[in-house]
Amino acid sequence: MRMTYIPTNPKPLCIDLDGTLIRTDCLFETLVGTARKNPATLLQAPVWFAQGRPKLKEELANRFTPDLENLPWNQEVLAFAKEEKAKGRKVLLVTASHRIIAEKIAEHAGIFDEVLATSTGGPNLKSKNKAALLLSRFGEKGFDYIGNEDCDLPVWEAGGAAFIANSTAALERKAGNLGIPVKPIGERKTSLAKAASQACRPHQWAKNSLLFVPLMTAHLYTDSALIFKTVLAFLAMGLCASSVYLTNDLMDLESDRTNQSKRKRPIPEGKLPIHIAIMLVPILVVTSFCTGWFLINPTFTFLLLVYLLITSAYSFHIKHKILLDVFLLAGLYSMRIFIGASTSCPQQGPLFEGYVQPSNWLITFSSLFFFSLAMAKRYAELYNLLAQEKERPSGRNYHVNDMPLLMQFGVTSGFLAVLVMALYVQSGKSTSLYNHPSALWLVCPPLLLWISYIWLVTSRGKMREDPVTFAIRDKLSYLVGLIMLLAPWLADPK
Repeated sequence: MRMTYIPTNPKPLCIDLDGTLIRTDCLFETLVGTARKNPATLLQAPVWFAQGRPKLKEELANRFTPDLENLPWNQEVLAFAKEEKAKGRKVLLVTASHRIIAEKIAEHAGIFDEVLATSTGGPNLKSKNKAALLLSRFGEKGFDYIGNEDCDLPVWEAGGAAFIANSTAALERKAGNLGIPVKPIGERKTSLAKAASQACRPHQWAKNSLLFVPLMTAHLYTDSALIFKTVLAFLAMGLCASSVYLTNDLMDLESDRTNQSKRKRPIPEGKLPIHIAIMLVPILVVTSFCTGWFLINPTFTFLLLVYLLITSAYSFHIKHKILLDVFLLAGLYSMRIFIGASTSCPQQGPLFEGYVQPSNWLITFSSLFFFSLAMAKRYAELYNLLAQEKERPSGRNYHVNDMPLLMQFGVTSGFLAVLVMALYVQSGKSTSLYNHPSALWLVCPPLLLWISYIWLVTSRGKMREDPVTFAIRDKLSYLVGLIMLLAPWLADPK
């Protein structure tokens, strides 16, 4: 006699998709992906949305499919679903995402018996609409459901066991107030504030310390009002830079998820929702430019706009151009010096009136120095690829075979920067600015040591990030920096 297997739990297990099975939202994944392929389609999005959310989801899903393999899957939910499936339980994917995307994800996961999703012409399968559909299929308390947000409360009320993925204390309290006994799956959701802060990369703001260089080299560091304006400029430029980092992460979402280190950033990993990142970009930009216009001066604001346009061009296009990307990256460092020189301009008056002109020595040195660091960054990326047995970084036109040449470019440029510093010490310019210019020789040996050290670390594959970020966490870099700051003081500025 043939025996029929009876599952331990006959109730079907219904699993939400966005934020539950994956730590992202398919609507915004397809929106960003579509914009990356063809920015002009963004102009059509409001027209589709006016015809209803299902129409918008369908049009975007037809134009872009995310890289399913590298999506930020919620491994705890996936493992739980596989266990229940192995017990003979029916598992359904029930989502407000469009059926086009939902079916592809379900096929990739390979554990779902059925897909219930939003379809064009039908309701947006979310919240009460989702609850009504499941009630009609399985009856009250006839199914268990895994969700992750407030809109899932009506579904949990209608169903049996309530499971929360990416749980938050606030959501658990709301469920408790409705008398819903919830069971968290996996760890609690990362704080949005923390994730947003990480995505903005405030540690990268250290690069904006270059804004203070013109004041230091022009011996204006005793002007407290000017120092205060430069501090404001530091904050404004930091906010502007963070908006670019967020935009860059959104545009590089697919390629970052294939990168061992970048995939751990908050947006690719799904800790910071895409729609939150999109909203943050204009907020940061507006705050940055309002600070520049109202609290600093129009010249700074104008240069900040130029900086934003150049960095945006870099993020969208130039970073894919071999060598040109490195030249521009190095140029953006030097541009910070030019921007810092603008804080001395008055609030009223023509542009660039009162501008502190950086010397040719300073610009030449900074260009060579930062070109070396930019090359070190590219070399480190290729080294990490080589360790993964890959030949070409996603979105870049470099090849691992370029590594020896990139090192030659970088080391030569770094040593030339030291030579420029040595020539400056011997020049009449240093004599006119310092009573004891020979003390500036103290800058050259530690600078030569640091550049050699950076390239040695990079060549050994220990440079996991860009050299500036590495220096922020490196003790030797702080010692070298202290000696280099001490030298001008010993030189006795006039």
